[in-house]
Amino acid sequence: MGFDYSKTRQGAQSISLNELLDQLELDLSRVGEGTFENAQNLLVKMDEAQQRIETLAQKEQQVKAEAAEFDFLVTSLEKNAGKLLRDLGGAKQLDSLRKQKPTGIDSRWWYLDEIIARQRNKSISRFLVGFGIAGLLLVILIVVYDNFLKPDPSVTGKYIHQMNAEQLLSSGDYATALDEINLALGFSPTDPGLLVMRGVIQTRLGNSELASADFNTAESTLGNHVDFLLLRSQSWQAAGDLQNSLADAQEIIREDPTSAEGYFYLGRVNEVLRNYTEAINAYETASKLADSQGKSELNATIRISLAMVMQSAQGGLLDAQQTQTPTP
Repeated sequence: MGFDYSKTRQGAQSISLNELLDQLELDLSRVGEGTFENAQNLLVKMDEAQQRIETLAQKEQQVKAEAAEFDFLVTSLEKNAGKLLRDLGGAKQLDSLRKQKPTGIDSRWWYLDEIIARQRNKSISRFLVGFGIAGLLLVILIVVYDNFLKPDPSVTGKYIHQMNAEQLLSSGDYATALDEINLALGFSPTDPGLLVMRGVIQTRLGNSELASADFNTAESTLGNHVDFLLLRSQSWQAAGDLQNSLADAQEIIREDPTSAEGYFYLGRVNEVLRNYTEAINAYETASKLADSQGKSELNATIRISLAMVMQSAQGGLLDAQQTQTPTP
């Protein structure tokens, strides 16, 4: 089925703003399920919601609550930019959709590939700043900036195979994921993140000795055990290995009780395990640490996760109460 921007936009115009925002929240919750139609319609609905809020604001109508909810949706969309891009079929498919939308509509969600590039740049920047390599930081930032704006075949190849490996890992196709991560490592043999991911895949395949070798190499490259555990905890969770992810998060906190990222990962895995009380406690601690350390972006992400898990916890409590209510 072809992409019909006008038809989707007309459908969004037929409902109230609050209904549209509710639909967007539901659509965002489905990001990562590989539904192309949901992903492309989400972008169009975002356009409609933004324009409607701006129009009401220009008329001096009260839309503070709706604007705040929309800002939350934008933050959530950017947080899940990688998953949304995969649902759309990749950068080429996104570029094709961009060419089919009306001229003059250039909201940033139509440029998910650029959002992902900026996020990766920021991650690399934070990593290097943590090691205090000021001079090298400037050089690497310039190189990374140039690579993402003008990607050469090696950068593109690494990125494509890494994305494929991540998707296969999450779906449990470990043998094919191993093939893809090996192809990615062919472009960047010493990349710690790729090595950690391969170690996790090897573990799932039962190749414990090969996994240990990859983990040791990645940690040696990073030069820091906590940074290594942060990478591995994420990869364990991507593979659905929640117990190992939880163990790494707990070890991070034992080694560095001031690690906002460690408590954040502890909250995430407990949230997936539905240990809501533990997740809330971890997120609250992570938020306090991130705030005291000036990590505003991380804290914003943590606060969103905290709000969502509190809603889940309240829903679980309500279900439990309804189950316990005796039938007259």
